[in-house]
Amino acid sequence: MVCGTSAEVGKTTTSTGLVRALKEQGLQVAGTKFAGTGRMRDMMSLRDAGAFPWIDFPDVGLPTTYTSETRFKKGTYTLFNWINGGYPKPDIIIAEAGGDPIEANIPTFLRDPALIRNVCAIIVVPGDVMGIMGTVSYLRQFTDSPLFLTDPKGRNPVSTRDRVRQELPGIPSFNSLDPSEVHAVAKQITANYGK
Repeated sequence: MVCGTSAEVGKTTTSTGLVRALKEQGLQVAGTKFAGTGRMRDMMSLRDAGAFPWIDFPDVGLPTTYTSETRFKKGTYTLFNWINGGYPKPDIIIAEAGGDPIEANIPTFLRDPALIRNVCAIIVVPGDVMGIMGTVSYLRQFTDSPLFLTDPKGRNPVSTRDRVRQELPGIPSFNSLDPSEVHAVAKQITANYGK
């Protein structure tokens, strides 16, 4: 699961980098955006990175996930069942959550045991260190899945990583624009889950 502290922080850039890295490991990688507002450009980016299938919630009848919990759950289950029921069956799904984790029914996803138990890692794409701290604290209410942090866009990565190490020891950070760092994270994720 790829989530961010706000819109336009680099979630899709991170997602596409992960798709490429996982494909290079020989995995069948699906890509989806499961929450937010539909945006074909994001899906085309996942497709161009090698994801297959690459569908999102508008493909199952939800133009946005700013809707009732019941409608969101029905659409989300349909989305993931469709992805997992296709051919070829994906080894892993890069699932992007739009916006930040307290909007667009993302809390509904996080509270649903059948959905959250399939999350093998969460990549948090932040705007700043305070956003990282709040997002990590919030996500820990729902899951103990491994967390990875990307460097915030436009921030000094050295000082940011130093502050993150002080405040959130043990949570690795990486540059989502550096293919070697993205590959290293992809290998850590798959090593932990036998892929």
